[in-house]
Amino acid sequence: METEDFIVPEYEPIYVQPIEEIFEQEKNELKPRLIINRIVNVNFKSYAGTKILGPFHKYFTAIVGPNGSGKSNIIDAMLFVFGFRAKTIRSNKLTNLIHNSAEYPDLDFATVCINFQKIIDTG
Repeated sequence: METEDFIVPEYEPIYVQPIEEIFEQEKNELKPRLIINRIVNVNFKSYAGTKILGPFHKYFTAIVGPNGSGKSNIIDAMLFVFGFRAKTIRSNKLTNLIHNSAEYPDLDFATVCINFQKIIDTG
């Protein structure tokens, strides 16, 4: 083999648009997007009865609270709705997702409903 076989061909430079330009373009375009507006849990994990979480802010929502208050169960509820396996939802089987406590020992179902809202940011 000759040395010429190993020469890398020359290419035209590729323009990579700076992120600031991309954000500026997107800011000027009115595009619709979906946000989670609220989550309705019924007998799901630590939530006995119907618990409505939301409405959530269109830009930022934080889930805060003391240890053991059910923060992770909110994420588990979303994973449940989106069809993740029980092990991903920190449970060995789906029946463990039904609330069970001394106060509510005989519940036989759990549901989670996620409400979306279509919004258009106007700036």
